[in-house]
Amino acid sequence: MSTPRKIMDLSNTTRRLPAGALLALCLSGLALASCDRNDDYDLGAATPLQGQVLDVTTGQAVPLATVRLLARRSAAQPDSITEEIEADAQGNFSFAPVLDPAQTYTLSALLPGTYRADQPVPVKRTRLGQLKLYLRPAPNAFQQQLDQLIGQLAATPLPTEQRNGYRVTFGNLPPQWTRLIKLDMTRQWQPIGQRGMNYFAIGRAENDNAFSNRTNLNSKYYQAWVGAYVVDGTADLFDGVPNADINATIRAGMPQMLARIARFSELDQAGWLTAAGDPSPLASTGPSTKVGEVNKFGLTIPLYAATQASHSDLTTATNEISELIGMPPAAIWQNKVGAYHPVSLNVYYLPFYDAEKRLLVIGYAASANYTTRQGNRRDNEDKLKEQLLNILKSIELVRL
Repeated sequence: MSTPRKIMDLSNTTRRLPAGALLALCLSGLALASCDRNDDYDLGAATPLQGQVLDVTTGQAVPLATVRLLARRSAAQPDSITEEIEADAQGNFSFAPVLDPAQTYTLSALLPGTYRADQPVPVKRTRLGQLKLYLRPAPNAFQQQLDQLIGQLAATPLPTEQRNGYRVTFGNLPPQWTRLIKLDMTRQWQPIGQRGMNYFAIGRAENDNAFSNRTNLNSKYYQAWVGAYVVDGTADLFDGVPNADINATIRAGMPQMLARIARFSELDQAGWLTAAGDPSPLASTGPSTKVGEVNKFGLTIPLYAATQASHSDLTTATNEISELIGMPPAAIWQNKVGAYHPVSLNVYYLPFYDAEKRLLVIGYAASANYTTRQGNRRDNEDKLKEQLLNILKSIELVRL
């Protein structure tokens, strides 16, 4: 088989295949002379890839298709690596070239016949033929480990969760977030005499980062949360306010009640920072302002916004938090911010009491803003607000 000519010469250009991006390469049924085209992508030193061959007319995997992958330094030089990989019965294949880190290589993918490079998703693809070869970087190893841990936690029954009888899900949780992580909050909420669960998500790791986007200064998900507390409401939760009156006092915006609601998140944040090694954990919430309503569960639930003064969990220390969420190398961030630097969290609350289930549920979401050592202000509220509110509005209670 002849090597296709390139649409563009990338021998002096770095065009990296972004981790998580999906490239569609279409097998064409047209003649070689009219369709002998392809793009090449810089692999750097060694980039494991995984992929799948699909029939675009049916969406079904093509089993046992043969994929030919070429790594070459430039079109003018002979192929330095040629491998042929047979896809499995599900059409899946993998490719892990060992390349010279001193060289810049490019990757081509061929199926029997010819193909053209198509646009990355979600741009609409041109369907010239019957097959598509999907190439994507192999899964991020750190994120795989975190996903595995989250799965193990989800599969482990906790007494407090079983007592509640329900857990929280969000129907509109985008793929940029982790699955919900669950924690028993009874110890953290001891000062207010409450017991319950916390279900929360953080920004997933991207590219080949060995840390989540929660600790990535360059990400809008830096120090962001989304989640919900599910609090045991079998007994009266607040002195002077029967459980039957909780929703009315929340809707009325009574400052004392809103401060009590915020206290759950303050104890959560302070406990998290303590576990992260912060010597002076801070979580102090200002007045709450009603910014909307959500009609759900047969209730009109008010949506509140507040600002919480706190610290980042960014650190050079090794502890249970840093190992869970991952920390970037200090060289990346220490010239911009310090460990446990001040942050202002833009927080949203969606609190309600479910009398039938005897549970207090507090949906919450937060984005962060902070100032760098150079005096530059970084505020992610506008970048995340719409997404966070859409997630909160999709909250559901699921019976265990």
